[in-house]
Amino acid sequence: GLGSTGGGAIHNSGSATIIASALRDNEAQRGGAIYNDTGAQLTVLNSEISGNTSTFAGGGIYNRGDATLVGTTLHGNVGGTVFQSEGGGIAQIDGTLSLVNTTLTGNRASGPGGGLALNASFVGGSVTVANAIIAGNYSAAGSDDIQSGAFVQIAYQGTNVFADSMLGDTEDRTGFSVAEIFATSAQIDRDGDPFSPGTFLAGALANNGASG
Repeated sequence: GLGSTGGGAIHNSGSATIIASALRDNEAQRGGAIYNDTGAQLTVLNSEISGNTSTFAGGGIYNRGDATLVGTTLHGNVGGTVFQSEGGGIAQIDGTLSLVNTTLTGNRASGPGGGLALNASFVGGSVTVANAIIAGNYSAAGSDDIQSGAFVQIAYQGTNVFADSMLGDTEDRTGFSVAEIFATSAQIDRDGDPFSPGTFLAGALANNGASG
C-alpha cells in the first residue's frame, strides 16, 4: 500500500493487534508499514514486516504510542529514502516499545539507527529488549543497529544478540556473527513465505540463548 503521510499498510490511532501476518512492500512518509499514533496500543505477534520504505523516519514502524512485538521479524525495510532520516526498522519517537523474541536485521536508514532509532528528544517513555536479535543493519550516518538518544534508557532482559559488543550487558551474546544473521535474511527472501521455519530462525536463536 501507499500511505501519503503515515502508515503504508496501517495507521493505528486506537488499538490494533496483528497476528501471523506479513506486511510487505508498503510506502509512506513515516512508518512504511505501520504508524502507531500517540496514545495508541499496538501488538504484533509472529509476523513479518519486510521491504517497506519511508520518506522520513521508520521504514518498518514509526511509533509514538505503546507497541509490543513478539516473535516478529523486521527485515529489508528502508528509512529515509529521500531525506536523511532515522530508524530503518523502527523509529521510536515517544511512548513505550517492547521487543520480545524479535529480530531486526538487514534494515537500512539514511540517518541514525539502521535497525532501531530512539529519537534524541525521546524522554519519559520506556524501551524493553528481551531475547531479541538486532544485528546486520546499516546506517549511512550513525549507529548501524541501535541509535539511542542521550535521555533514553533501554531495559535488557533475557539473552539478546547484538553485532555491537558495546550494547547490552555481560549476559548478552554480543559480537554475534553478522554473516549468520544475513544468512537468515537470505532465507527469508528465498522462501517468500513469512511462516516458514527460515523466517523465524533468528528469533529462535535468541529464544534458545535465553533458555541456555
